[in-house]
Amino acid sequence: MQRQRFWLFGTAVYRFGIHVTEEELKRDARHLFNVLDKNVLTRKQINDGKRLPRLVFRESGYQRDNLHFHFFIKGLQWQHYRAIKHTAPHIWCERINKAHQLTVKDNLSPHHSRSGYGWKEYRSLSDLTLLTECCHV
Repeated sequence: MQRQRFWLFGTAVYRFGIHVTEEELKRDARHLFNVLDKNVLTRKQINDGKRLPRLVFRESGYQRDNLHFHFFIKGLQWQHYRAIKHTAPHIWCERINKAHQLTVKDNLSPHHSRSGYGWKEYRSLSDLTLLTECCHV
């Protein structure tokens, strides 16, 4: 993740993560990123198969009963930084049923790097925490 130099780190949570299924989480994550791509990128970029580079991780929380997800993301141009940071929370809260909030934090500063994130969620080799259907690198 460090080599990818993702600009932003986000957390998307539900009002009651205990009442969210794995399927709902995946569906909502896909929807969020599809709409975000359409809001940030141009139609030509999307038609050319471009997407915002990102990694998305499913997390179940400390008690393992509060589903939510985290993501690393960057744009294709520096103008995308602000668009991603301000647009993603609005999409989450307005378009996703059961959504509570989405926070987006800077990930460029060496003091705020979260490059080791994701490994703590692996409880066993069979654990699937990376939502590959939402990732684009």
